[in-house]
Amino acid sequence: MKIARHLIAAYLVSGLLIMSPATNTLADESTHSGLIKEISSDHSSVMVNGSYYQIDRRTVVHAPIGKNYLSLDKLTTGTQIGFRTDQPATGSTIPRISEIWIYLD
Repeated sequence: MKIARHLIAAYLVSGLLIMSPATNTLADESTHSGLIKEISSDHSSVMVNGSYYQIDRRTVVHAPIGKNYLSLDKLTTGTQIGFRTDQPATGSTIPRISEIWIYLD
């Protein structure tokens, strides 16, 4: 019976370690929301809530209705969005947006 308790404890601890943000690959990602204040003319960056973020051809822009996607050039200032960031591109300190959800008012 003691061995079974130790095994259960070991499984629980290992499960906690697996779920820990330190070992979770998604720990580097975070989600935000805000209003687009600026978009660069080449659609390579946006300013949301006073912070700049990189966007690129890999950034997924979810259409506000349905399961469609939009191109980056469809983004406009004044649009309320939710977005997921990931690590900045190599050699940059500006976070990159990987996904954008457009909120309808």
